Amino acid sequence: MNTTATRFLYLARHGEASADEDAGELTANGRRQAELLGDRLRDVPLAAMR
Repeated sequence: MNTTATRFLYLARHGEASADEDAGELTANGRRQAELLGDRLRDVPLAAMR
């Protein structure tokens, strides 16, 4: 019997960054985007993140 495991690959981009490239900070909208992503992935059993 052949068994296969299902794997999922989630690609996520950082949230919206401020225009000041040296600051490396997220805008208020970017922080909200990151929060929503965290909410969405909260119950996903992740094995690794990079």
